[in-house]
Amino acid sequence: MTIILRDVAVISGIRVDGEPVTSTILHPWSDICQALLGAVPDDIRAGQIRLDWLYQYFRHIHLDALAGVVAATAHVYMLYQIGCSLFLNPTGYRVYLKWLPLLENFDE
Repeated sequence: MTIILRDVAVISGIRVDGEPVTSTILHPWSDICQALLGAVPDDIRAGQIRLDWLYQYFRHIHLDALAGVVAATAHVYMLYQIGCSLFLNPTGYRVYLKWLPLLENFDE
């Protein structure tokens, strides 16, 4: 058996039709992290960060959190899921930051 694109769509609820998702990996990672996460990890290596940093830094969100904190936490959650479920890094404990700019606009 093999997993096909339709299986991914059914299991994850992600749309698989429409325009392809593409991006460049040449980004100033510290600036991107600051803008979308509100924090910059101290261990950015080869465009990757540790999954445990995401978990430790963002695991608690207050019920009265500001909209910017909620948006940053949503970015973190999606990046964490990408790193753990969809596009695993060969190391098993890091996620590529190349996915983060693609999460910037929730409407797209």
